Amino acid sequence: MTAKVKGLTNNADSYYIDVLSGPTFGTTTQVAFGNVGDAAWETARWNVSQWQGQTIKVKVRKGSNKLGVDDIGISNVEVQHWDVTKDTRHESGGPTGDYVTTNGELVSQPFTIEPGAQHLTLKAKDPGSNSIFYVELLRGPTFSTVTTLGGGPEYPTSEWKMYKYGVDIFAGETVKLRIRQYFQRGAFDDLGLMESVLPGWSLATDAPVDVGEDAFGTYVSGRDGSAYIKSSLISPGIVDTSGAQQKFYALTYQHMGAQNATVRVSWYNASGSSWVVATQISSTADGIKTAYFGVADFMGTTGYFRVQVSEAARWPGTSPPLQIPWALQPPTNMTPQGASWR
Repeated sequence: MTAKVKGLTNNADSYYIDVLSGPTFGTTTQVAFGNVGDAAWETARWNVSQWQGQTIKVKVRKGSNKLGVDDIGISNVEVQHWDVTKDTRHESGGPTGDYVTTNGELVSQPFTIEPGAQHLTLKAKDPGSNSIFYVELLRGPTFSTVTTLGGGPEYPTSEWKMYKYGVDIFAGETVKLRIRQYFQRGAFDDLGLMESVLPGWSLATDAPVDVGEDAFGTYVSGRDGSAYIKSSLISPGIVDTSGAQQKFYALTYQHMGAQNATVRVSWYNASGSSWVVATQISSTADGIKTAYFGVADFMGTTGYFRVQVSEAARWPGTSPPLQIPWALQPPTNMTPQGASWR
């Protein structure tokens, strides 16, 4: 809801705006206040979503000196299909032509995270006020369980940035997306879009991945630190004779030169037991390499690989990227068509 205000003296003119609610309008809630100049009319805004369905009154009070008021109580919907708090505004000129700024919260309508969706994405920037915000999923039967995506607050810059969060682990759940502005104002666009980037694999945590292509083909790496991805179920097909039998796989990787760049492969069997079967760590850019590791018969007849890849390490492959069963190949089938970690 809005009103036009203007100072009528050369001094510090100010105003207060109250909402009167209740059966006799006896409940007073201050919703806006501020100083206003006398050079031009300004728009005062306040949020009335908490009084939806109620009859209210609006009271404008002079704070100091002399005040001009016009167009009091003009109602509008700033953001369609979202619940908002505080001063939330529909703006023009963002990446898609329209975007939202807020110093409060944006809460979506319920939606289902479809199986196969790996990333939830949004765009954000700091409109000039040292913005800090949280991205949260509201889960459970009453959407009262709050899960913070990304592990903590986000600190946007003055340029638009794409943020990505792993949502594989919530597949099939009906949730709400909440953007919670923690400090000052934030600007947001394209909220809650879904994407899938690794066919045949899933994300084991909410950490996102980056995929790309270079001279060695397509690759995957961590986007904001380490990411963890999980293969589909695999049966090594080991014929158990006498003693421990193993099937060997190849791991192709590349460290990009940052401190402790890591590629780590673990094997999880159907019973939940796990073994780290390969770890490659380096702090230097040491070129593309291949290592070998084995899965033994006592580790189970069926399971999956869980791979940790840091932001400064890559696992190369071909397009389409990382499709099982070719992502981890036995050394007897080392063909350039196979996708492998680096």
